[in-house]
Amino acid sequence: SAFTQKQYNKDLSRFYFTDITQKFLLEYIVYLERRGIENGNRAGLRQLLRIFRALVNYAKDELHMYGANPTIFEAATEQMAWGQVESKSVNPNIIRRIEFMDRSLFSEQEQLCLDLFLFSFYSGGMANVDVVNLTWDMINEKEGMIVYERTKFPKLAKPLLIDRLIIILEKYRGKGVGNYVFPVYTEKHITDKQKMGRRNSFSTLVSETLDKVCEILGINEKMTWYTARGTFISSELDAGTPITHVAEMAGNSARTIEKHYYKNTKQDELRQRMNARYGNWGQ
Repeated sequence: SAFTQKQYNKDLSRFYFTDITQKFLLEYIVYLERRGIENGNRAGLRQLLRIFRALVNYAKDELHMYGANPTIFEAATEQMAWGQVESKSVNPNIIRRIEFMDRSLFSEQEQLCLDLFLFSFYSGGMANVDVVNLTWDMINEKEGMIVYERTKFPKLAKPLLIDRLIIILEKYRGKGVGNYVFPVYTEKHITDKQKMGRRNSFSTLVSETLDKVCEILGINEKMTWYTARGTFISSELDAGTPITHVAEMAGNSARTIEKHYYKNTKQDELRQRMNARYGNWGQ
């Protein structure tokens, strides 16, 4: 809205998808880059462009809006690229230890944070924004899976509805406002801006709770909500789950999983197996 007012002296509500051309996109990128320079940051360029692309994709594929053209974003491939991302995976045994921690050591809000993190892990590494925005209609108990479209990337994810997820879901049934599964939003969080602020606050709370977990358990790791995704993917691949199945549950391509998320978290076990397998060759 700020961009269209400044660039065209025109309210965003007066634009049609036919107006969202490659020229419009490139001017928007320049606007964001200038704003980032003024503020000493990147102005959320990558994230905003990806959200913008997801919007146009949704308008074209789901709403069949005339003029919605996702191909214009081919001109912004470099600006939207994540670059090299180091996997934040930890050994899955850490997740197991978190699952069975003494909950009396944590406040009610911290316990909710633990459950959000564990739910994220068991649901294929569901991103924080998707966990918080999860609604009951996305849970297909008949098919035994959760089906949702990822917010950060326009792709369906279909994690299996395993027992550990059902336990967490039943714990919070009826506690979320409206149709939301988890009691993160309240009646006060009405606008998108208010909801985004609430999500950001809870992401910080989850990180702080995980810091407390690591201190209590003596774990020398830095864990965030994002850790759940890489750990789930690495754990399933190490267990022998086909990468295509993991990709479907996580809502990623197999190539993205291999490049950005997989990390061998069981090097000691692998070393022992290799020593056992090859140890007699030199005798």
